[in-house]
Amino acid sequence: MVEIQNKIFDQLETLPSESKLTFLEWCNNMMDMNWKRHKKTCRAMDCAQDKGYTRRVSLIRTLIDEAKPQPVLKVEILENQPVLEFPSTKKIQWLGTQKELAELFIRLRAKGWITDFEPETIKECFTKSDSIHQILKPGEYTEDLGGTFEQVFTPEYVSKFHGVLPNPKRN
Repeated sequence: MVEIQNKIFDQLETLPSESKLTFLEWCNNMMDMNWKRHKKTCRAMDCAQDKGYTRRVSLIRTLIDEAKPQPVLKVEILENQPVLEFPSTKKIQWLGTQKELAELFIRLRAKGWITDFEPETIKECFTKSDSIHQILKPGEYTEDLGGTFEQVFTPEYVSKFHGVLPNPKRN
């Protein structure tokens, strides 16, 4: 899994933005075609290739969703209309470390309580989150957390949120 993931990421880095979605859709089509070919001959009940296929397709579909153009909200400002100003949001005071904050979001996503998150959003909302982007680099893909997160799960780090239960409403 890691090998194909690295090849996809390496290829994405070389492509212009407008070609990434086409490439990822091609990858998805090739995966589907190869899986169908495999299913014609494989009769194993607990086939490792099926499990690998599921993980790979999940990764590719996530990348496709990320590569799709996001809708742009257009706002028309009329002349002589007062502009509303919102007070600056007060950040949530985080009482733990940055690693603990990162672990919390990693575990919430892994257990299905939140969808994907952006480190910038965490930085805007929480104190003690200045370098959260660096800490949340996923590393190699893992089934349980979506990455190894070497900056968080160091040998000396003691996990604080390993007891987060799965979301029962998650499909």
